[in-house]
Amino acid sequence: RVVGGAGGRDPFQRAQVERARAAIESVVPAGALVLAEDDLGRPSENISHYTHADSHYAGELPLLRSHPARAAIGYAIDGRPVFALVGSERGELAGALREIGTLRVVERRRGDALLEWFVDPSAAPQGASLLSLEVSGPVLEAARQWREAEAPAR
Repeated sequence: RVVGGAGGRDPFQRAQVERARAAIESVVPAGALVLAEDDLGRPSENISHYTHADSHYAGELPLLRSHPARAAIGYAIDGRPVFALVGSERGELAGALREIGTLRVVERRRGDALLEWFVDPSAAPQGASLLSLEVSGPVLEAARQWREAEAPAR
């Protein structure tokens, strides 16, 4: 429906999808996790569908019995990069991730440039930021020890 859509009413057309895929994949490697704030439109569905990255909304993680920090740590333990797509660098998602590591700004966008991240510009009038997360060494080590302790005996 998105790519073969019904005309001007669809938010993304084929050319926009191709540009967005290229933009995301230029900075987010295959297999990475992109955690997104819930109110940016529908970037997670599109990132997961059109790129080689995984994406989840922070608000859906409790339904999966998880939390942004837990999901991020799980990916980081496996050596997979973690990113956050946020409307506010001081918001709840960024705050939760700062508790386990360091966030750095990869890029900031505003207006129609947000479409290249599958973000609806009307949902993010102040723009959005793509942040990368480096989980701290002590957090990773504690998580590895917990994972080993919880692993079934072989």
